[in-house]
Amino acid sequence: MAGSEEKTDAQRRPSQETWQGGERNDSLEVKVRQATSADRTKRTALLKDHEEAVLKALLENPEITEMEILSIASNPAATAAVLTTISENQQWMKNYQVRVALVRNPRTPVSIAQRVVGTLHTVDLKRVVASGGLDSSIIESARQHLSNLETQQEAKTGKTVFQKIKEMSVPERLNLAMSGDKEARSLLIKDSDKKVQEAVLENPRITETEIVTIANTRTASEEVLRKICTNRQWMKNYRVRLGLVNNPKTPLPIAVRLLSTLMVADLKRLAKSKGIPNVLAQSAHRILSQKRHG
Repeated sequence: MAGSEEKTDAQRRPSQETWQGGERNDSLEVKVRQATSADRTKRTALLKDHEEAVLKALLENPEITEMEILSIASNPAATAAVLTTISENQQWMKNYQVRVALVRNPRTPVSIAQRVVGTLHTVDLKRVVASGGLDSSIIESARQHLSNLETQQEAKTGKTVFQKIKEMSVPERLNLAMSGDKEARSLLIKDSDKKVQEAVLENPRITETEIVTIANTRTASEEVLRKICTNRQWMKNYRVRLGLVNNPKTPLPIAVRLLSTLMVADLKRLAKSKGIPNVLAQSAHRILSQKRHG
């Protein structure tokens, strides 16, 4: 009877290689072996694993679903090797959400993300452009593809950029301000929403020539002009500084501070100008006198 009882206990005692109460064994070798044939319940637990070998073994499981593939493609812990394996399966790559996940996963090799980004729709391209943590070349590719799609859409609808902007919500205009082309930037810098105007300055494609134009634009908001002043690179440009001094919207303390960086010829003109505040003209005259007697 005792032997019989011992056998019964042994039968009841779980093996080290079996799942116990729904919890996975921590042995990597066991997990890899289980992953290739695991049922849905076990796969769900293994999908949370960070081991490359386990995730690759899951991809070899003939029962794996596209939703599970999507989960792995979205996993920020998945290695480049795992994500490359997904990208090499033509059937899985037919799934649009899998392609989006690969592009947005910072662990995806750049060459793969570059190849896939051109297959995304406008809304997802915009998300890639606005996202952080991705390689700059991927973001630039997304921006270029987005621009091409918008150009094609404009040609189809016959709507001008101005007409499209009029129909946009504030969030859409904010996104366009940070990613749009020169025409869009020139329109959105005059937007009624100041946040949209400021977002134009965050567009990585904006040029110093555009900044000079904005600095001289009397309809530019004070917030935009202040933001220009905080950018050291732009403030190295003499024409930007001169434009800010000449612009009545520039806060007076800033304009006065910039006077000392101007050339004598411009100080002479400002000292005689009737189109700027008296304080500014007087300050220009004083600095001019100091330079003459200095």
